[in-house]
Amino acid sequence: MSSVVPLLVACGGASKPAKAPEPMEAVVAEPTEPAAAAEPAPAPEPEKPKTLFAKAVLAPVKGAKLTGGVVTFSQQQGGDAKVTSEIEGLKAGTYHLVIHDNDTCGPNATQAGPAWAGAAAAPLMFKVGGEELGNLDESEVKLMLDGAAPIMGHVAVLHDDKNGKPGKAMACGPIEAVGNTPSE
Repeated sequence: MSSVVPLLVACGGASKPAKAPEPMEAVVAEPTEPAAAAEPAPAPEPEKPKTLFAKAVLAPVKGAKLTGGVVTFSQQQGGDAKVTSEIEGLKAGTYHLVIHDNDTCGPNATQAGPAWAGAAAAPLMFKVGGEELGNLDESEVKLMLDGAAPIMGHVAVLHDDKNGKPGKAMACGPIEAVGNTPSE
């Protein structure tokens, strides 16, 4: 005899009930204070225009009856150059300070070359004698100490006057930059 054992198969049977989702905490944005308006950065102070300086120490040519001198050039950026001179031993008369092409004088200004075309519009003429001081005193001229056509690299030659034009060379010196302050 065979015995039959009933088999019980549970389908689905009793199970645990599904767990309900946990409630989420509500995130509430806290009110913020309005951002303080950023203060504008202070405007940069305008740069002071730089002043450039150059000078030519003039040595007398052979036979000239002067002791030499110094010609000083200054230019505030964007402006015209100012020229002053201190030349000692000049007799009464008219003189011309001419900027020449070359960068060296040579003996007795023989290597100064022709008058520099870049300074043609800036005649520097002065008189000595009577009430005339005999030197240039802050004469403003259309010369440049920097940029495309600076006077550095040229020579300054002091000439006597010949019928209203530059005559014989009396003294000569190369024009050299001396920086942004007169003492440099």
